[in-house]
Amino acid sequence: MKSRSLILIFFVLTVLAVLFSLINYSNLTSSQNTEGARGAYFTKVEHPATAYEGKSCVLSFTVYNKNYTTNGEGNASFYFMFYLDGDVWWSEYNNTDYQTWQCNTGSSVTRGYNVPSWGAIKPVVHDVRIELYWYDRNVSQLQDVVSFSISVVVHVELGSLIISSYVFIFIIALLFLGFYMLINGPIEIF
Repeated sequence: MKSRSLILIFFVLTVLAVLFSLINYSNLTSSQNTEGARGAYFTKVEHPATAYEGKSCVLSFTVYNKNYTTNGEGNASFYFMFYLDGDVWWSEYNNTDYQTWQCNTGSSVTRGYNVPSWGAIKPVVHDVRIELYWYDRNVSQLQDVVSFSISVVVHVELGSLIISSYVFIFIIALLFLGFYMLINGPIEIF
């Protein structure tokens, strides 16, 4: 009987370990080498881990152009595509009347973007993905991708939190029960 329960416990632990490793597989794999075949890539990404509803925040990206050019002078044109929770949030190329920015071969450029506000009804965590594209006369080529999460904190008045909280309702119920026990004495269970 004991051996069956030990085998069952071992089986359950093994299944849980396999499930855990499958769920976290993306965290266990190594990241891509930034010095690989790509001609341009992100070297630094700065973003707040927490943003506040109605408040602006700044996203900053540093891009290094290893070997891309569009003409003999070493100039190259780039733009970003921003995705929020899998949907296109902002296309730098389309939303700026097809403007790109320059980064010469062998140099870095830092670009900052001010997000005016995060609208949210409830606290959420947004998955943000930014794609770096090289642009050469109607041809765009994906160079690098960076992903991160931003938590959006919602401002709520303290009074709203207390009234709608289950903890507050539980405390009120305990106070009423305690008051009832003071008046009627101990409860007898038959």
